[in-house]
Amino acid sequence: MKILRSILLIEDDSDDQEFFIEALQNIQHAFLFDVFDNGKQALDILEYAVVLPDIIFTDFHMPVMDGREFLFKISVSPRLRDIPVVCLSSDIDQRE
Repeated sequence: MKILRSILLIEDDSDDQEFFIEALQNIQHAFLFDVFDNGKQALDILEYAVVLPDIIFTDFHMPVMDGREFLFKISVSPRLRDIPVVCLSSDIDQRE
């Protein structure tokens, strides 16, 4: 039996959101949990969500709460810290 996987996307660029959603449609057994424009929006919902996503994809550079701060906030949350997170960015510095 194949298990459905839910994916949360945190991305402030609408073109990148659209590209990600298009690519996701070609992956069997995966569905979009939700899309947020910044880490704060996502964190506000995740803290009280009954069901959590299986994996989170987050942009690194965003307004309000960037990917680095989002990672820190979920890493100290006993409820959220075990959700795998993949960081995305088209302009990330090699040191990051």
